[in-house]
Amino acid sequence: MPQLNENILSFDSKQTVNELLTALRTITPEYVVLRRSYPEQEVVEFYVFPTPFLRNSILSEIGFLKRRASLVSVMPQLISDHQAPQLNSDHRLHLWNDVYEEGPWQCALYPVATSYEYAIGVWEPDANDQYYSLPEPAVEYSDIDSDVQLSGPEQTVDELFELDHVNAPRPTAESVDVSPLEERFPQESLTESELEIAADEVDSLLQNHTLFPNIEASNLHPFVEESVHITVSLQAEQVSEITGSVNLPDVGDEDYVYGLKVHLLCGEESYWDTLQYAQGKGMLKNAEFQLTMPDMPLDLAGNYPDRHKLPLRVNFYFKSRWCGEGERYLDLRLDEHVEPLSRIPPPPQSEWRKLIKLEPISEAPDLLVRIAHRPGTTAYHWTCLSPHLEFDTADNSVMTLTSSAQQFVNDLFEPFATVELDELKRATLKGVCEEIYDSTPECFKQAYWLLSEAANTAPFEFKSILFISDESYVPWELMRITDPELEEEAGILSTSHSVGRWLAGSSNHLSQQITVNRFAVSGSDYIDQKHIPNLPHVDTELAHLSQRYQAEDIPLTSHDVLSFLQNGSAQAMHFACHGMMSVKTPYKSQLLMEDHPQSITPPAVSSYEVETGLGAEHPLIFLNACQAGATADQLSLVSGFPAAFLKAGASAVICPLWTVDDEQASIISKLFYGAAFEQPGITLGEIMQKIHQRWESEQHLTYLAYVLYGDPQTRVTFVPEIQTETPDSLAVDIEFE
Repeated sequence: MPQLNENILSFDSKQTVNELLTALRTITPEYVVLRRSYPEQEVVEFYVFPTPFLRNSILSEIGFLKRRASLVSVMPQLISDHQAPQLNSDHRLHLWNDVYEEGPWQCALYPVATSYEYAIGVWEPDANDQYYSLPEPAVEYSDIDSDVQLSGPEQTVDELFELDHVNAPRPTAESVDVSPLEERFPQESLTESELEIAADEVDSLLQNHTLFPNIEASNLHPFVEESVHITVSLQAEQVSEITGSVNLPDVGDEDYVYGLKVHLLCGEESYWDTLQYAQGKGMLKNAEFQLTMPDMPLDLAGNYPDRHKLPLRVNFYFKSRWCGEGERYLDLRLDEHVEPLSRIPPPPQSEWRKLIKLEPISEAPDLLVRIAHRPGTTAYHWTCLSPHLEFDTADNSVMTLTSSAQQFVNDLFEPFATVELDELKRATLKGVCEEIYDSTPECFKQAYWLLSEAANTAPFEFKSILFISDESYVPWELMRITDPELEEEAGILSTSHSVGRWLAGSSNHLSQQITVNRFAVSGSDYIDQKHIPNLPHVDTELAHLSQRYQAEDIPLTSHDVLSFLQNGSAQAMHFACHGMMSVKTPYKSQLLMEDHPQSITPPAVSSYEVETGLGAEHPLIFLNACQAGATADQLSLVSGFPAAFLKAGASAVICPLWTVDDEQASIISKLFYGAAFEQPGITLGEIMQKIHQRWESEQHLTYLAYVLYGDPQTRVTFVPEIQTETPDSLAVDIEFE
């Protein structure tokens, strides 16, 4: 009798080949079930593959470049043009058919057990099953011999299965001699040697190759205005005077040539070159620069000092993704009378720089913006890169704020943080968002419009933008893109594109695929707390998440929350509580616990115990804290908890920038999880874009408050350890309008 095998991985056909390979890195299902939906026809199809067959087919048939494509686009290459019969979960299968596992359309016709239009298992035969046949498949295979004849006694599909619940055509069956087909389509498409190579290739795809920058200068102790030659290369050992690292995907080929763009910053000057590196041969081409040393900066008394530690900072980009940096000091001397230092100390290095990761199969955003702060100033150097276009990087790349970033944001947004937006306030807010755009350097504006114009005629879409910034306060997502000369308006950036931000000083594990098996929630309505305002909608919010997604409820006490962060297990965690932020001293920020005045602070979150506890699972964190970033009279700015969770190992953090409305915050969390957990294939950036688009219709700034700290192309696969059916009473409209 056929047996139901529930060891499956269900994957949406809209997701990419690379995402499937990533998922197969951590789990070993016996079958992969591809789900393809047609919303306009309300039809769902399933395609079934034994995992070894599918992995080997990908490695032998799908090239590296095509692995960025969606699974549905490469299915013909995977010999799967037939959908599988579907049986409701309460149906039992009593007979089997030989052609299911013997024909050239092998794998596609394994019947699937479904529940609520999702696969829960795959039917497979056992050794005692009686075999019958099915007719020739509808797909034509040009290389099958014309003399292969299908003949034998007729038998209906109803005689093979009790098909009361099977959603598939019911053709007439005939016996078939499958031996000619087996010769044409052998079950193993690779030899034993090729299988070993293929397995190594998959493993190597999912590893990283860490290198260290070497920044050499023709003179380490130059004078002011002296010409110095700089050489940048990569090597296996770290140089003691140089900090930083470069992380490249290991493609499993020692002869593969990595071509990197190298961006050198020195004083107010910016330089570009390229380098080439191969694992087997080392450096093939160094990046070379000729610099003129800058003038000596004045000291506090307005005088020229004898010497200055001049930082040389290098950023590295591989396939339009930032993959690391290096930094060293030069001993800049006023003149020849100043003796050179006997030893130049290395710049300080934070722990995260040792842990930066460029996922081997990650896709570059359509626009990457690197914002590097010039220490001791309010100036920021911008770099724009795209896999679609080359931009002029020579000029107009510096942005200078008139005040600190914190004050800049406070001045712009504080009047709108806690009020309902009428027509006048919405119009005023749009003007404020234009000021953010006006503050950006010309290089960004030119890159944005060039990419937008090219996307109108080129075979690519301009969808995703990733900011990698040393600055953590300015909400670049909310800039309102305008260009008076072109008489065009693209609207607020995060309503037109999927946008993410990466805090360059804190983030260490941003991923494009997060698989969630366990979900935890913690929060309180503070109904029994005398000195903390109530959050009347939190109780409903937590009950919805716990019941709909089988979340583990963690009491909001300092002991329980800290214990779970240090020892718990989850790939997603949701907080719904009060918080207070100190912008001047972020480490004093607090998440208010029910055992207040005991509170959770950023240092507790970023500790080693959390990094090796919950942080080791690199979870998705949703911080729905109604004052997570500010006191009651202060705009909430990005500092404290988002950086702490990212430093501890979170793959992505969703958090409001300022005080948010309790009721609206609850609605937004339902919208977010309804999309992230229940709409396979949608990215976190697309979800945030849909949420931001509601700000005008809902007339509330709360819908613009939430930002994504992570890669906007990240997708979440929700596969709870305990599968339960969701009660109809918990149904929620998760479709965005």
